[in-house]
Amino acid sequence: MAITATLSGSLSITVKGDLKVAQFIKDISTGGEVHETVVNVGTETTTKVFDITTSTLSSFDVLWIESDKDVYVEFVVDDGNNVGEEVWAQKLRAGTAIAMPYDDAKANYTVNFAAGSDDVVETVRVRNESTTDTASVRLIVIGT
Repeated sequence: MAITATLSGSLSITVKGDLKVAQFIKDISTGGEVHETVVNVGTETTTKVFDITTSTLSSFDVLWIESDKDVYVEFVVDDGNNVGEEVWAQKLRAGTAIAMPYDDAKANYTVNFAAGSDDVVETVRVRNESTTDTASVRLIVIGT
């Protein structure tokens, strides 16, 4: 199936009366599947929301994740540690989104990228650190 996804964003800042604008629009065409899911992540809980080893997708061309509560999103490259697992986490504020227009990443890299292996994001986890509120997390993954 042919799929076209359009990612876009803009930032407008006024500094001392001077308006600065940055924006992008990126069309991504792919054949493949669209996976959309909503996961409730309980209080003080970590939940895996994407796993390449259990998904019908072998890679993704677009990943979109949003939440109704503040959460942390953890991305794992080379989850099986074939060449060197890399993990990074990013806070996702309620009502905003993280968009990734590809799954390309580096595994087993060294400072200043002097060495490393081309790899992909294989696992995505969400951590809800709230002690009172369950987070509703929406994930859309488009890939092959």
